Amino acid sequence: MSEPDVTVSIPSYNHARYLPQTLECMLGQTFPNFELIIADDGSSDDSVEIAEHFAVRDNRVRVLRHPGGIHRGIAPTSNLAAASARGRYVCWLDSDDLWFPDTLERRLEFMEQRPDIGLMCGFFDVIDGKGVC
Repeated sequence: MSEPDVTVSIPSYNHARYLPQTLECMLGQTFPNFELIIADDGSSDDSVEIAEHFAVRDNRVRVLRHPGGIHRGIAPTSNLAAASARGRYVCWLDSDDLWFPDTLERRLEFMEQRPDIGLMCGFFDVIDGKGVC
């Protein structure tokens, strides 16, 4: 695989309930040249197995864990993924969040048009556990 334009980092802790939908939304992005790093924070549910299933399915996906599979918290887990990122840009997606199919494409286009911008965020809708806005 060539070097990705974007690394998408998903720190995850016991989000097996949400992780499949989050990963499906990422793999369905209209912009294909990204790597997806799922950094597990010592989950005790099926999160790691779900992440590894997606990694087998798509070579853009990598799964990282802390040594010994211990729980270290969000900052060390985000740093674990960032230290392994190969993309020109790095962005984070929570393991219980979803993106619109063209989110990555639109964000990359904006960043390429505005090299003076070093950080960006976007609009969001809040949905409940049943998927209702």
